[in-house]
Amino acid sequence: MLSVDTSYLKLLNDACPTTEPDLLQLLAGERSTAGSHYFLPMPQFGRVQSLLEELEQTLLEKSFLYELTILRIMSEVVFLVVNLEEAAGNDSQPRSADELLVGDVLAYLVAHCQEEIRIEDLLWRFPVSRSL
Repeated sequence: MLSVDTSYLKLLNDACPTTEPDLLQLLAGERSTAGSHYFLPMPQFGRVQSLLEELEQTLLEKSFLYELTILRIMSEVVFLVVNLEEAAGNDSQPRSADELLVGDVLAYLVAHCQEEIRIEDLLWRFPVSRSL
């Protein structure tokens, strides 16, 4: 899971003022048919996994001009999201109930990651059983 601070997304968006749709809205899920989460096919999953590993290494090392490396990595992630959004818009099959539920749970977990989350709270909020 990748969570990006809104201020950084704003910087990316400001760097591309003519981009449509607005990157900040797209990455926040405001203009997306998929919401703020995406189910990645294996090739994209592998690519995102590689990018996140490279991002982690870059953040740890902080070598010369590491900010540019971060910008390049984040740009690649944005391109992947935009391509996934386009594919979702062209997809004639709506999301299954299970996919929607998983997306809702993920969105909740991301939004509340700084809080204590108890299983009982999730069971109350979402239509799942403890054994699911």
